[in-house]
Amino acid sequence: LYPAQPFLAHERWEEAWLVLPASDERTLLRSLIQLAAARIKAAQGNARGLEKSLDKAARGFAQIDQEVGALCGLDLGRLGAALEAGQVVAGEIEVLAVARRERVGI
Repeated sequence: LYPAQPFLAHERWEEAWLVLPASDERTLLRSLIQLAAARIKAAQGNARGLEKSLDKAARGFAQIDQEVGALCGLDLGRLGAALEAGQVVAGEIEVLAVARRERVGI
């Protein structure tokens, strides 16, 4: 998943996303793209961009059939809940997610 290279992940997933028809798989890729974008925004120190990207990713993950996520090795329910709660697992995102939780009173 290119965890150390969110820009590369974003670019590769976007290539696949652009050619997929409307489907849970397309929504999954769009959500992963938003999650990669959140990592990029976090690295840039862009808290507003981070928040918007995390919100978009969470909404996307919530729309996907759980079985599609399981086929990809993802627990979408857990991931979506973590995003909604501002509990993100990647270094710099975690720091800004804490600030986000404090700002919205979570």
